[in-house]
Amino acid sequence: MRTRTRKIPNQKPQSSKEIFKEISEKVDERGFYLYEWISPDELKQSVKADYLSIVQKSSIPLAIITVIAGFMGVL
Repeated sequence: MRTRTRKIPNQKPQSSKEIFKEISEKVDERGFYLYEWISPDELKQSVKADYLSIVQKSSIPLAIITVIAGFMGVL
């Protein structure tokens, strides 16, 4: 079976300074800074909320499995 390949135009590799400059320009155009996207407090609250929702959803199935395993004498 034959495969098709695309020809990639010759590009010189960008240096880290060029990449940083490009990212800075994009951030300046959008009007906000990367470090202001989400505060550490918002991140902590989000992680806590996600963790609690996972624990809440998985507690009943885990309890059922534990009870069944207990009746079978596995535990």
